[in-house]
Amino acid sequence: MIYQAHIERVGPHVADGLADNLLITFLADGPADCLDYALALRPVFQHEYARLRAGDRFTLGGEDYRITAVGSHALQALLELGHLTLVFDSASAPRHQGTVHLAGKVPALAVLQGDVIVKESAQ
Repeated sequence: MIYQAHIERVGPHVADGLADNLLITFLADGPADCLDYALALRPVFQHEYARLRAGDRFTLGGEDYRITAVGSHALQALLELGHLTLVFDSASAPRHQGTVHLAGKVPALAVLQGDVIVKESAQ
């Protein structure tokens, strides 16, 4: 396992991002203006020496997603700030340094509860 966090709350504007195939995360004690647009996370586990790669798995709201592309700074932002910009578009190249692209349908707002889990692929 690379990372696990509990979703503490869903910002009031998260649905706006979901409409654009985006989901943002931050630590629960992050900047209030950012948390309005993000899932607020409370980390449970972090593997500080792990690598985040295409093919790894991302679990959210009971759904499992395959990671298709990872920006060069995404893991650092996740471990330091709980910050990810998730894009549900199956892209094979990252949009920018902090994005993680996922294969699968955008989750419904109602299922954004429980834990966020990032796991290495079984390769």
